[in-house]
Amino acid sequence: MGELFRDGASRPVTPGELDMYTKAQALQAQQHVPILQRSAESHSYMFFAVFDGTGQDANDPRQLPTNVGILKAQLDELRKNPDLRIGYKYAEGIGTQHNPLARTWDGAFPYTWDDRIEETYTSLATQTRKWQQQDPEAQIRIAEVGYSRGAVLAPGFARL
Repeated sequence: MGELFRDGASRPVTPGELDMYTKAQALQAQQHVPILQRSAESHSYMFFAVFDGTGQDANDPRQLPTNVGILKAQLDELRKNPDLRIGYKYAEGIGTQHNPLARTWDGAFPYTWDDRIEETYTSLATQTRKWQQQDPEAQIRIAEVGYSRGAVLAPGFARL
């Protein structure tokens, strides 16, 4: 394995590169984790739009989940507690149909692109309506997360 395109050269890492890597790690450790929702703000609600990558479906037990699939599983658990005021819509990746021809065609020419964005937006609208009926002062924040081609769907969703 790895012998087919072996024309590239390799070399040991230099002490300067190791030092640069150590400095980058230290800088990254100083970054703060963003707070998306504060529990003390009772009118704060959070909606996640999560888009998986091509051929990826977190609902398919035969596949290992992507980071988006792992996030979906975490959101499944969090949503069970209504006091957390969290909603989400998971969109499986392009090319996840059961029909092999449709799956291949969608993978090459993503004809379900707009449908996935619109379904997610409809879920947001439905969830927003429920939250506003329960709490007229609801302040809803939205986070979009995507993996691979799903990362391209996220800005499409944000533009709606």
